[in-house]
Amino acid sequence: MPDQQKTSKERFLNGKTSALFLVSLWSLVANPLLQSVEAQTQRTQRVAASFPAEKAAGELLARLAESAKSEGVVDVALQSSLTPRGVAAIQESIRGKYGFDLNINYSPTRSYPKIQAQAHTEHKAGAPPSFDLITGGESHILELTEEGAVERVDWESLLPANIPAEVVVFGGVSVGFKPLDAPYVSQHIVAVRTRARHPSAAKLLAAFLASPDALKIWQEIASNPNYYYRGKSPFDLGPEWQRVRPWLWTAERLRYKSTPEVEAWEREINRSLMGR
Repeated sequence: MPDQQKTSKERFLNGKTSALFLVSLWSLVANPLLQSVEAQTQRTQRVAASFPAEKAAGELLARLAESAKSEGVVDVALQSSLTPRGVAAIQESIRGKYGFDLNINYSPTRSYPKIQAQAHTEHKAGAPPSFDLITGGESHILELTEEGAVERVDWESLLPANIPAEVVVFGGVSVGFKPLDAPYVSQHIVAVRTRARHPSAAKLLAAFLASPDALKIWQEIASNPNYYYRGKSPFDLGPEWQRVRPWLWTAERLRYKSTPEVEAWEREINRSLMGR
């Protein structure tokens, strides 16, 4: 701090020296400091921008919940590992979260191809779907999506902000995974049927099943952790997930798999390995 008794000239020179010192110091720290300020500004902007989006998503979800409440029931075909106990836990969670009882008519399924065939037949015939919400593997849901038997839903607007983007696939929602010996991860995807009798209830249930609120139910009852929630889950994933780098079916891979070229390879592999 300059002495109060100094002349104006002395204060000016002293201030100029200090300024030069600060400029020198700034040249040393400017780059990391600017990066830090820029990063903080970007974070602030992202947070500020997220508020209107989160508010709009909350309002949309509230309207969907009201519509689901008026429907009161949803018919679902979900994996058998969920069990009636898991369904009861989901109903209880939805009651606590949205304030109403959703009657979930649960049909356990062990055959995804059977569910796909039924959905395909019903859609082709223009018949009402037997289930509002179905479960399938990657190929089953992709094929149903491309033929229009599965409704394309803007899931991003219905899911919480902390939902990983990878959860939404093919117009459906991935709700569980199970690791195998090899780093291949099978996906269990839920999708709303086109012309579902209870579409709002189906969408609300699907959004809940893919949310953090349902993770503990999937893990503890159905033994299906979710790969995309690693490090963010309210429970600890088992050691079998450590260093897993999964190979996943994408839409492009599945479409390529059905090309004549790949089918010819598969026939050749079958002849080489099994003699036919």
